[in-house]
Amino acid sequence: MPLHLKPPKTIHCQNLTLKDWIAIFRYIDAHPDLPQERVVQYFKTKPQDALEFTQATLSQKLKDHQQFEQRVNSHPNALLSKWP
Repeated sequence: MPLHLKPPKTIHCQNLTLKDWIAIFRYIDAHPDLPQERVVQYFKTKPQDALEFTQATLSQKLKDHQQFEQRVNSHPNALLSKWP
C-alpha cells in the first residue's frame, strides 16, 4: 500500500493520574532544555511504570501546571485521583 494511502497511526494515551503528571512536571523542571517530544519518549520507554501520552497532550497539560500544583497543595490525597 502506498504511504499516502495508509491510515494514520493511532496513539493510545492512558488516563494519567495527578501523581503521574506531577512526576512528568518534575522531570521537565529538572531537564528544562529537553524538547517535549523527548520527554514523551522518555516516559514511554521507561522500563518500569512507562506512561503513554502525546506531545499535544503534554503541551495542553503544561498550560495547567500551576492548577495541578495548587490541587496537590490544597488536597494532598489528590495524588491518588484521576485527572480528566
